[in-house]
Amino acid sequence: MNWSITKTYIDIKPGTAPVRINASMYDNNSRLVVMTVKDGGRAFDMTGLSARVEGTRADGTGFMSACTIGDGTVSFLITKEMTNSAGDQKAEIILFAPDNHRIGTANFII
Repeated sequence: MNWSITKTYIDIKPGTAPVRINASMYDNNSRLVVMTVKDGGRAFDMTGLSARVEGTRADGTGFMSACTIGDGTVSFLITKEMTNSAGDQKAEIILFAPDNHRIGTANFII
């Protein structure tokens, strides 16, 4: 499939301005987001971690979707669960260690 690919970065340190991912209402599996994960602007080692994107649509409905980790990046497809509501959808990447310790990134907007 030919996806529209958005490449950006996201930090695990709070306080950074939210990244904005452009998507249209009802987009489904047509946009691939690839985020380089940083720790205070430096590379972040994600060896052994798993990830998912979690968020809340503008209508208050929550969503989550699995991510793929590779070479310092986290990637996911924009799904209809993320875009079924007009307006800004707030989200974050949640990284999971093997012991289920959770590390959240700064928020971003879809």
